[in-house]
Amino acid sequence: MDRSARNALTKELALEAGYRVIRFTTGSEHLHYGRFEPDIPRDFRHLKAAQDRYLDRIVELIPSTVSTILDVGAGSGKTAETLLDRGFAVDCVTPGDGLAEIAEARLGKRARIHRGRFEDVEIPGRYDLILFSESFQYIPPAAALERSIALLNPGGHILIADFFSRAPKPRSPIRGGHDFGRWCEEYRRLPLDILVEDDITEETAPLHDIIQTLSREVLAPLFEHGRIAAQTRWPVASRIGGWIFRRELKKFEKARLSSERNGAEFIRAKIYKIYLFRRRPAQP
Repeated sequence: MDRSARNALTKELALEAGYRVIRFTTGSEHLHYGRFEPDIPRDFRHLKAAQDRYLDRIVELIPSTVSTILDVGAGSGKTAETLLDRGFAVDCVTPGDGLAEIAEARLGKRARIHRGRFEDVEIPGRYDLILFSESFQYIPPAAALERSIALLNPGGHILIADFFSRAPKPRSPIRGGHDFGRWCEEYRRLPLDILVEDDITEETAPLHDIIQTLSREVLAPLFEHGRIAAQTRWPVASRIGGWIFRRELKKFEKARLSSERNGAEFIRAKIYKIYLFRRRPAQP
């Protein structure tokens, strides 16, 4: 397995683990950031309310002319289920197996689920709207947009909700997101008109404060207690293992347990946008 495949598998496993933790602790079955508007407290107990509010906005932006939707990066299938319940015909694309099985169990025969990367998987249909709900960051922008345009019916739409790295790209412990400047250059060269461009960075940033609190109060103590227990019970093996995996352990601590991963840092380094594009008519 090459590095790209390992990274993809790691992300897929992390998303599935996140889904199971969130479902067990909050009752939510979404995988997106959520939208913490002023009336929603910014804590873990209200994550589901914020995620529901986010999905309400996504549905609200879908034009009245849309009947068919392709949900790219469908996750657990919860968004697709909501869209199906609202009367849309929905198909899904998902690259992994674990979340695909969860989505298939949820949706049954109501939606067709294409397993594979959006850039590569065969999709025979055409759609009125292509939806990327926090899946756009995992796909090269040019490939995502060009494939979407090819899959749209005339006058179709692309709806993207995701975060980008501010330009010039700052160093940050919060990773991910395409370079915002390059992204703007990319969509401007294509036959797309912007109908909506919402900046919801400040409304999504609280998720990082929630995760930081979870890390400080739960994950960091568990990590430290596990280290102490291992050193007590298996002193030689733990020393050897600690030396062998010292880089991986430091990387984990920096990436997952750092106090720098918070809402303020997200606002400094990232920008979260919701875009609704319409494909321009073909030139005669």
